[in-house]
Amino acid sequence: MVLRFKNRYNFHNVRLCGEAGSADVDAAQTFLIEVQNLVREKDSCLDQVFNFDETNLYLKRMPKRSYISREHRHATGICAAKDRVTVMLGANASGDLKLKPLVIHRHTNPRALRGIVKSSLGVYYRYSKRGWMTAQVCLDSFSNAYVNDIKKYLNEKNLAFKVLVIMNSAPIHPPMIAGIDPNVDFVFLPARTTSLLQPLDQGVIGAFKAYCLRRTFKVLIDATDGENCETVMEFWKNYNLRMAINNIKPGMTHRNCLHRVWRKLIPDLICDFKDFEPSAQVYEITESCVQLANRLGFEEVEYQDVEDILNCQPDELTTEELQELSVAGEAEGREEDNDDENQEAPPRQMTTAELSDTLETIEQRLQWLEDNDCNAERSGIATRGIRACLEPYKQLLYERRTCAKQKKFEFYFTAMKKHCEDEETLPSMSNRTSVRP
Repeated sequence: MVLRFKNRYNFHNVRLCGEAGSADVDAAQTFLIEVQNLVREKDSCLDQVFNFDETNLYLKRMPKRSYISREHRHATGICAAKDRVTVMLGANASGDLKLKPLVIHRHTNPRALRGIVKSSLGVYYRYSKRGWMTAQVCLDSFSNAYVNDIKKYLNEKNLAFKVLVIMNSAPIHPPMIAGIDPNVDFVFLPARTTSLLQPLDQGVIGAFKAYCLRRTFKVLIDATDGENCETVMEFWKNYNLRMAINNIKPGMTHRNCLHRVWRKLIPDLICDFKDFEPSAQVYEITESCVQLANRLGFEEVEYQDVEDILNCQPDELTTEELQELSVAGEAEGREEDNDDENQEAPPRQMTTAELSDTLETIEQRLQWLEDNDCNAERSGIATRGIRACLEPYKQLLYERRTCAKQKKFEFYFTAMKKHCEDEETLPSMSNRTSVRP
């Protein structure tokens, strides 16, 4: 109801509409015609047309009327800058491919990721001095990640590797990016047209942030709901980058939403999903966030509080704060990287005994659920699902035990062979000369 009221009377967040208010409508109309002609000339299908966009994500920002926020009300803009990462999202116009998010942090090897194989994170991890997108990071992410992902996707669909990538015009998207691959054409939106034409800016980024916040609330509830659990403040104090990445990696939004947001840029090629509105999806998730916040004990949190978080922009730092952030960053960098002289920490290891004990304990608890739940259907669904999720670890344990048995056999046969060889080298008793006193 609130959403329909906003749409009917054109109510918007003034802070967000700053760019839209100064948008160049004429340039947008001209570019719209040009890009549609380009798609036709290249004979591109929607699977071959992509859009990428960056956004700021504050890992530990909570609604102002939550007591977590009140506890941190004294925090300066520096604290907010430390908790911020840049995330780049990418998807094609059909909505069929949601590319792995790119997360940019301020440190090469932050403590929360120490010993973690970064390729297993479910996101692409990069770093820059302030955690912002840079021209170098942009070039690297396309050269070593996204172009390969797109090529693999098109090969699997038996489509030609000819790609059109549309991005906003900014120094962080350097012109030399066009030389990465001759089969990938980069087209940049004219200045002051992003709010009008950029597909991912038409609701996808808003939905992505709302999903991340909702997952964060759910993690908070799961970690603090029950006896002998951490308090909300205790959990939040230990909430770190790795936990945040786990909330980022599930993806952006539904396929229909990813497809429909292209209607302003290539309207002739987009199906009209009348019953699927991106803004309605954002509203729905935001309402869900409010309910979860209330369940956490943040009874004063309302829709506007959550919306403010989703729409928050980076605070302008003063010269003094920038200098302080630079000094603090260098100090943190030395502290973070003082182990092994900035070398990657060895991957974390689970011993076979620890893995076996953990799986055995989980199996015992699952058996307890089956034995004590009066609803057999419910317990069956839950236990089957958990056992299926644990299958990779069961396979790992099986491989380790098989390998250990193989090594035991090899060791046994090697020892036997050595024993036999030693026996053969001993002099025969019959060849010895007896000496009598």
